[in-house]
Amino acid sequence: MILKTSLLLFVLAFVPFQKAGQIDTTYDRFKDRTTVETDYMRVAGSDWNSNPLEIAARFVCSGQKITQPEHVVLFFYTKTTHDWPFKTEPGLIAIADGERLNLGKTTFMDGDARFNGYDSIYFHQYLAIVVPFETFRKIKNAGTVEMQLGEREFTLNKTVLVTFRALADRAK
Repeated sequence: MILKTSLLLFVLAFVPFQKAGQIDTTYDRFKDRTTVETDYMRVAGSDWNSNPLEIAARFVCSGQKITQPEHVVLFFYTKTTHDWPFKTEPGLIAIADGERLNLGKTTFMDGDARFNGYDSIYFHQYLAIVVPFETFRKIKNAGTVEMQLGEREFTLNKTVLVTFRALADRAK
């Protein structure tokens, strides 16, 4: 199971994301697979100086036909100016309409520290977690979804939930 999850994360992590607020579907004829994905959407922090947190989702199907996947991968991106946001791979918990969903530990995908050219270093971090499609369905169907990533708490806004519903609806 760990090998399968690691392989799935590896495959999904190296397909680039598309434009913000949209769902994109692409077919790779060389690998004979279809990728369906959202772009990153802000779930916490009002601007780039307030420790923003963004979420995206993606699934991949074999062939050209979009079918219901076994899993959806949730990706998180954050940036700070004061230190690495997550020093360990944090757990992710969701509460969807009152139902607690312990989604497990996330995996570090990438991270770097970049000097902004003026007076600050920005710490960028990417995390991912593989979520069973049925669990993703509970999240996307909920009216209210609160999440805790490590110690960071946030609520999925309407834009995220509507986008997640549209993503899952493509897998019919």
